[in-house]
Amino acid sequence: MTSEDMKQELDREPFVPLRLHLSSGKVMDIEYPASAFLRQNTLVVMHRLRANTHEIGNYDVIAL
Repeated sequence: MTSEDMKQELDREPFVPLRLHLSSGKVMDIEYPASAFLRQNTLVVMHRLRANTHEIGNYDVIAL
C-alpha cells in the first residue's frame, strides 16, 4: 500500500474502519480517522489508553 492509497482510505467520507495486515503477521485496526496520521512514508497509529476516552496510551509507527 502506498502513502497515497492510505491517504485516500483515511480521507474517505464516511470513514470506513480499516484492518491492516502487516508483514510481521500483526493485525492492526484503525477504527477512527483521528487515530491514524500519515507521514511521508509512515503511518502513526494511536491506541486509546482506555475505552471510551480520548487518552492516548501507546502508538505504532508503520512503514508503508
